[in-house]
Amino acid sequence: MRIEIVTVLDGGRVDFRCGLGRAYGQWAGPTLPGPGQLLDVELDVEEPIAAWARAIAGPGAITGTPASGAVLTGTVLGAGDADDPVVDLRLGDDIVLLEPPVDGWDVSPGDVVAVRVASLRLYPYEL
Repeated sequence: MRIEIVTVLDGGRVDFRCGLGRAYGQWAGPTLPGPGQLLDVELDVEEPIAAWARAIAGPGAITGTPASGAVLTGTVLGAGDADDPVVDLRLGDDIVLLEPPVDGWDVSPGDVVAVRVASLRLYPYEL
């Protein structure tokens, strides 16, 4: 995902924006970026989905605040099952892998959902 760094916060957290919105994440690269830098990153979510709801179809969205975590809205590509509980969520041109919540996850591939996660980790890479 292509992002632009808005500000760098204490503890390696960054405020970023992309074509899908604006949120905050923990920088996982070897050096902190600076404001205005354009970077390609992989979004990683380490905790299970905290909450979810069905959403209106669209290209996807990312929103969030430092205190509330992030909300990712996208299309479910793989809903997970007992053997492989990973959820594949399409956000624009990217895919984020998520761990479903313990209870109440009732979605199928093609469903559009908004999921709240506690935090995002941003891993930079070069194309």
